[in-house]
Amino acid sequence: MTTTRPARVWAEVTGGDALGRGQQPALCWWLPEGSSVQYAYWLRTDDGYDTGRVEGAIQSFVRLPVFDRSRRSALAQVKVWTDLGESAWSDPVRLESGLLAEQDWLAWWIGVEEAERAEKGSRPAYWFRAVIDVPPSAGARLYLTALGLYEAFLDGTRVGDAELTPGYTHYRARVQYQAYDVTPLARPGRHVLAVLLADGWYRGQVGLLRSADQFGGDVALRAQLEVRTGTGWQVAAASRPGWRPGWRTAPSHITAADLIGGQREDRRRLADAVHDLSFDDRTWREAVSRDVDVAIVRSVAPPVRRVEEIRPTAADTAAGGRHSDRAAARPEPGAHERYLWDTGYHWGEWLEPGGAPADFGAFARADKSEVATAYLHRSAATVVRVAEVLGLPEERWRRYRDVAAGALDAWRREFVRPDGTLAVQTQASHVRALAFGLVPEELRLAVAARLAELVGLAGGHLTTGFLSTPYLLPVLAEHGYLDTAYELLLQDTPPSWLTMVDRGATTVWEEWEGVDGRGVPHASLNHYSKGAVASFLHRYVAGLRPASPGYRTFEVRPRPGGGITSAMAKHISPFGPIEVSWRLAGGSMELDVLVPPGTTATVTLAGEPPRSASPGRHRWTGPAPPG
Repeated sequence: MTTTRPARVWAEVTGGDALGRGQQPALCWWLPEGSSVQYAYWLRTDDGYDTGRVEGAIQSFVRLPVFDRSRRSALAQVKVWTDLGESAWSDPVRLESGLLAEQDWLAWWIGVEEAERAEKGSRPAYWFRAVIDVPPSAGARLYLTALGLYEAFLDGTRVGDAELTPGYTHYRARVQYQAYDVTPLARPGRHVLAVLLADGWYRGQVGLLRSADQFGGDVALRAQLEVRTGTGWQVAAASRPGWRPGWRTAPSHITAADLIGGQREDRRRLADAVHDLSFDDRTWREAVSRDVDVAIVRSVAPPVRRVEEIRPTAADTAAGGRHSDRAAARPEPGAHERYLWDTGYHWGEWLEPGGAPADFGAFARADKSEVATAYLHRSAATVVRVAEVLGLPEERWRRYRDVAAGALDAWRREFVRPDGTLAVQTQASHVRALAFGLVPEELRLAVAARLAELVGLAGGHLTTGFLSTPYLLPVLAEHGYLDTAYELLLQDTPPSWLTMVDRGATTVWEEWEGVDGRGVPHASLNHYSKGAVASFLHRYVAGLRPASPGYRTFEVRPRPGGGITSAMAKHISPFGPIEVSWRLAGGSMELDVLVPPGTTATVTLAGEPPRSASPGRHRWTGPAPPG
């Protein structure tokens, strides 16, 4: 019996080294609607690759070794056998290997000759323009990369929808490229290929110090248009001096383009005619060649895309030695100090409430060994766990186990007092001690109680910075202080998450008061760390968390609090969408869960034993949790 086809199929790129060598596509799929378990699968491509029937339940990252040569293009399909029977073949997925080697690039790196380079943050975006002839063909691909950020246009139509391309890398070692199917745009005849190029991360301002030109001083572009004819793929246009018609450059209407400094435009210089064949670019300069020696690799990260456009309201060191304070207090180092990380600059528990330090020099020189040694233990212990999962022989990870144990011993000797209290009396230190398992088991309850007390002493506010904020609410909830966690979550006076919302935030700020009470902005208004509270919303408020990798099995255990009476969460797992929603009413909880095919959920209601849930939609009603 043939059942419906797999509900969704997509491809990822896996494997290979940092330079992209050895990468291969892998297929992932959702099982047919209504099925519960997969018994076997079968993959095939339209150019001869065929696995036959393969027994097993795997449905994520199944490799297809078809990237054996450049420009290989194939359609891949999958069919599966489930408890419903044999499925139909899935919709096809296009796999393209692209350009795998440097010799595939006929294009050179080209740049613009700047008579005088503007100050950082005030450099324009440049047009690169070429008139190209496209022969009759059965397909066209445009390959692009840059030292900087680019946007490409064919006859004025934007190529692709990815932003901030080619993406951030260590540009001296590797740079990503993108491949675009431009068949509908590159019809036989003459066209204008125009590319905007700006500084981006390559030479624009980056970081707190707004450092510029970190990877080089000259932006550069590499572009290659290929068409498929009866004899195969041929290059129709490439960025290189001497290509006829040639590449010409000029400053654009974007007079300043910088990821920190922002963008300024002179709309009087905006000329759509740039994209017309009749446009006279003889006043523009010829592009110059650039000597660039860097590996070009496939872009593997999900692309950045526009989700909303807002109209303007107006136009206009490694560790070594000992920290000086410790050496002065204890001239003879203890044996444990071998694993105590107390030198070298790092940011520590950056931006605890109160903003950036007034004396940055003093901050840079301060002893942050409580933070660094904790992370030395955490990092080394994580390496050991990963090695064990991968089944690596012990001789390859034994030294990391020793570092993890040594750093843990050093942390306890330095930062746990004889009476069991912590030497550093901050919320952050107590959070880290619990989250990383730094204190012995017999001290955990006392440390958790002190953490809750510190929250109370702060008037029901948090005082954590970048590093410990993600763990604050979960640590409180797991140690019996769920009410305190909700008090912090719903706090609406500064410092708090809801203060950001009340002050109009649409992103998460770097500082707790990124916009202060007078409306004055401070530091970055789009930062990641404090947004980690989303994990608490998923795992505790909604109650959804994975029980095995990829949500093959998952748990649903809502833990309401703070007066919240309903919640809903949706997660797109590798096996399909998972949905959880609950409502409190009349002393009872009503819980709805969607379990995707091929997965199993363990669902726990307050006061009841866990129950197993198979694929499908489920509803349960039970007593409301106490509190």
